[in-house]
Amino acid sequence: MYFDDLSYRLARVTPVPAPAGLLVFGVALAGLTLAARGRRDAPPRTA
Repeated sequence: MYFDDLSYRLARVTPVPAPAGLLVFGVALAGLTLAARGRRDAPPRTA
């Protein structure tokens, strides 16, 4: 019951609905993962 009230309050406070927020979070997480993978796979720069 407490978690339901907490999620309801959180849904009222956040301007965007939960699915949109999760989608944005997923896209940002995927972008960070791809950026980290790209930096790791890039050949090391020699000074």
